[in-house]
Amino acid sequence: MLPMNFGLEDDEIILHSAPAGRMIDLLRENPKVCITFCLGEDLAWQNEKVACSYRMKSKSVITEGTINFIEEMDKKEECLRILLKNYSNREFKFNAPAVRNVAILKMKIKKLCAKEFGAKASTVWNP
Repeated sequence: MLPMNFGLEDDEIILHSAPAGRMIDLLRENPKVCITFCLGEDLAWQNEKVACSYRMKSKSVITEGTINFIEEMDKKEECLRILLKNYSNREFKFNAPAVRNVAILKMKIKKLCAKEFGAKASTVWNP
């Protein structure tokens, strides 16, 4: 598991990474992935005096799909803009060496499940 910055457009998740390393090697060998998003930091319990009843309140989304490596410079720049929309309202300009030296990973969501602590059933989305 590796925390990463991400962008989301329609049914695609965009990630960026160093262009080389263990993760990139593994993804080139097997591009099928599961990406998980989690929220929640609230402590909850059923009985304040019973240790095993303590849990974290949380929400999670689990997606499955296949990673595609984006290689074309203009597509990489477009993906970086989408990704950065999650973190800033600014418009960014990218220089060619910076774009060349980043790996852009794109995953079309094939399956999505979501769960909230305390909910009776998970929600499944199948495009």
